[in-house]
Amino acid sequence: RMIGYVKDSIYVGIEGAYDDLLKGTNGQELVRRLHHGGWIPEESENNMDAKNGDDIVTTFDITLQDIVESSLTNTMITNKAEQGCAILMEVETGYVRAMANLKLNHKTNQYGETYNFALAERYEPGSVFKIASMIVLLNNNPKLKLDDKVNIGSGPIIFSKRKMDDDHRFAQNGIATVQEVIEQSSNKGTAVLISKEFMAHPEKYVNGLYALGLNKKIGTGIAGEAQPYIKHPDDKTKDGRKLWSNVSLPWMSIGYEVNVTPLQLITLYNAIANGGKMMKPQFVTEIRRGNQTIDS
Repeated sequence: RMIGYVKDSIYVGIEGAYDDLLKGTNGQELVRRLHHGGWIPEESENNMDAKNGDDIVTTFDITLQDIVESSLTNTMITNKAEQGCAILMEVETGYVRAMANLKLNHKTNQYGETYNFALAERYEPGSVFKIASMIVLLNNNPKLKLDDKVNIGSGPIIFSKRKMDDDHRFAQNGIATVQEVIEQSSNKGTAVLISKEFMAHPEKYVNGLYALGLNKKIGTGIAGEAQPYIKHPDDKTKDGRKLWSNVSLPWMSIGYEVNVTPLQLITLYNAIANGGKMMKPQFVTEIRRGNQTIDS
């Protein structure tokens, strides 16, 4: 899906985005019809040779693509998944070396690539979003240290009559460090820390997420990129009802009540791995005309 195609005025993927360069231009030639029905060319100042399109060199590595696609397929079969995607992105450059998007065809019971979930599907990310919350927390409170303690209790925590728990117990006597909260992907620890820091001013938490770019499209130039949605405390429905509730802050902190794309999330994680420097995902390394590089 990312390589794409052009068909019936539908522009998909890289081919769709670079169609003007790839398709080249048609030539034209003045011809004269002979009395027996044949045609011969005529000299004309309006004659023009056809020009080949340029070549697009993508970032994809076919060997890595095969590994990623096979691994995703096997994982989805094992878990009987309906759909899934996998992205392999180079940290320092942002080059996407492999991308697979698979969906189950219930008629054939086979997985196929029919939709670009990585780019065009926004969803509630769940636990993988906690790192974004912790970045916002640490940016907002530079005095907070990784070895600081947080009381997460030994059982579920109630937020406005709604229960939250962790999948496993790891804290000693209900006490965990900030680092353990991150390492263990603790629902309770993340929600407690975020609620304590931002409950009086939840807009500071949301603005922190906005500062990471999670409320905007990446702007890859590829058609169909989904618009993410990070709810703000002032947001309302069309009929004027508030969207923000008493549980919005703790549940957003663990990846619910927000909608982002897989490509956005990998861009954030890539920035962490890249020492804080965020790279836009890249799908093309250069444009060639014959043997000459005309853009890179």
